Amino acid sequence: RGRYLSLDGTIIGDWSTTIHFRTATQGAPAPPVVVYPGTSGVPLSFMLNWTIVQNWVLRVRIVDAIGNIIFNQTSGNGSITVLGLTCGTSYVGQVRWESPDGSVTSNWSQSVSFSTISCTVTIVQVQLISPANDATGINYAPATLSWNLVSNATEYEYQVALNSNFSSLIESGIVLGTSVSVQLAQATTYYWRVRGKNGTSYGEWSSIRNFLTKGSITGIGDGKEMPKEFALSQNYPNPFNPTTVIRYSIPSTSLVTLKIYDVLGRKVAVLVNEEKPSGTYEVNFDASKLSSGLYVYRLTAGSFISTKKMTLLK
Repeated sequence: RGRYLSLDGTIIGDWSTTIHFRTATQGAPAPPVVVYPGTSGVPLSFMLNWTIVQNWVLRVRIVDAIGNIIFNQTSGNGSITVLGLTCGTSYVGQVRWESPDGSVTSNWSQSVSFSTISCTVTIVQVQLISPANDATGINYAPATLSWNLVSNATEYEYQVALNSNFSSLIESGIVLGTSVSVQLAQATTYYWRVRGKNGTSYGEWSSIRNFLTKGSITGIGDGKEMPKEFALSQNYPNPFNPTTVIRYSIPSTSLVTLKIYDVLGRKVAVLVNEEKPSGTYEVNFDASKLSSGLYVYRLTAGSFISTKKMTLLK
């Protein structure tokens, strides 16, 4: 509004009628055209890309068929990875520009409809990486097995066995990543394989590899006098640092395990885990990676079980 004043300021007129107005603001640019991976069979995570516009961030919103917001994030670097989708589900995606503080926005883009991969998916066969086939001298406490990342797999099932048909399974499980560490016995040949998994769908098993762990297990005696009973001897020397020898005897062929535990009952090593013919054996135990303290070693052979204590002093 305004009013007149005389030149000397002594005469003042009435205020004019008030007129309202506001200054112009810079409008947001039109939302970009973002290319989705497709309209069907879309993977459960994917990346969207666009051309950066200075001073603007792009909001990406994904909703399911009943309007639940599944993904709602912004990025100013020209790309974003969409996560959290479910297999066999329909979605709608939209984008819009926003000022960094969110006070100014463009209109939402046109909706893009798409559906994700079926819950029954084709999972590529896993390729084993390490250890190599027929490898020898592999660490056993633990041994690390690794393989490649395959498409459509969200988890991986692995198996380790004493034979190539996996009837003598030693270790198995499901992991999210592409490697696993397993506690094995020394001087033993193992077979292993891996397959991808997504929900209830499984890929084909990988090719089978075998490897030999390092170390030695020695049978003693001339073979003429076989043991008449099961026995587990006290390790020698004891106390020890860092190696000691454990002797055991079995009078008949048996599936033998010899495991080491700490005082909390946690398994720290597996020295033997295989079928052995009758005889007396000596096993070298290297505790160089363990802390000083009391440990327990346990022999199981058929129905025979025996446990003894030993002390590591460093």
